[in-house]
Parts: sequence; C-alpha cells; structure tokens
Amino acid sequence: RAALAGLIGRLVARRGQDEDIAGIVALVDQMDAAVAECDPESYFQLNLDFHARLIEVAANPELTVTYERTVKQLLLMRRRGLVQARNIRVSNTEHRRIADALQARDPDAADAAMRAHVESGFRRLIDTARQILEKPKCQQLTRCEQFVITRRRELRRAALWTASPVLFSGLGRHCPAGW
Repeated sequence: RAALAGLIGRLVARRGQDEDIAGIVALVDQMDAAVAECDPESYFQLNLDFHARLIEVAANPELTVTYERTVKQLLLMRRRGLVQARNIRVSNTEHRRIADALQARDPDAADAAMRAHVESGFRRLIDTARQILEKPKCQQLTRCEQFVITRRRELRRAALWTASPVLFSGLGRHCPAGW
C-alpha cells in the first residue's frame, strides 16, 4: 500500500490543478477541526474523503482499481487505528506534510510523505493491537478492543494477520470459547 500511496502522491503533485490541491488542503483543515474537537468519527470520514480525493486527482484508472482493492481489505483495521486521540493528531500531521508537498508541487516529497503516512499508520495499528493483547483480562475492554476481538476471523484474513501472526496469536485469551 505504501508504494501505491507514494505513486499517488507523485501523480497528484504533477497533475493536480490548483483547485484540486486547494480542495485537498481544505480537507486537511477540516480534519484539524475534527482533531481539535476530539471527534474520531468525523475524522475517519474526512480521512476517507482525503484519500479518495487524492486517488481521484491522480487520474490513473488502473492505479485506482488496485489501490481501492487494497484499501477495502484493510478498511476495518484502518478505522481501529484511528480511534485514539493521539493517533488522529499524528495522522493529520502527516496529512499536512502531504498537503504541503503537493502545494510545493514536489513529487519526491509527496511520494515520501505518502509512504511515511502509510507506514506510520501500519505501526499505529500494530501498537493498538498490541495494547489490546497485553491488557489483563480483568480490565474492561473498550469498544475498539471489543471490535478487534469480535472481528478475529476478519483479522486472520487480512494482510495484517499474516504479516504478524505472533502478535495476533494471543487474541484467543480474550475471546469467548468457540471464537
């Protein structure tokens, strides 16, 4: 996904019209407001809009199909990686770097910022999952943690599960019998 995102950033920096990039910057501004209001639900939708707008402005139909197929498989995990206030702040700081690179019309910087954003998001997701697995059974689980645990089968199918089976092998201790 990082390589695809990097290519998207590169294409938008080269092909994007001024009004396209202004619209992307406006989405980052709206995400800033969602961060300030500690509103992860609005932030998540704006995040989807931001990435959808980037792929639209990149204007490469084959890249769009490949990217959307990849993103669809990870959508549930991406949402869970953004539920913590700290995570949405960090994520939007990365969005701002992307927008700055696009405004500067710097394809190399846009590529690097997009790749870094995807890789950082993956690390945030892994950290969130690790925190869930390390939580003692006697502590009450958050909605996010309950979601991850009840979606264990989906996690197994996701690339994340196959990329880090040891991390997720402990999910069973949090799950009811039969999961």
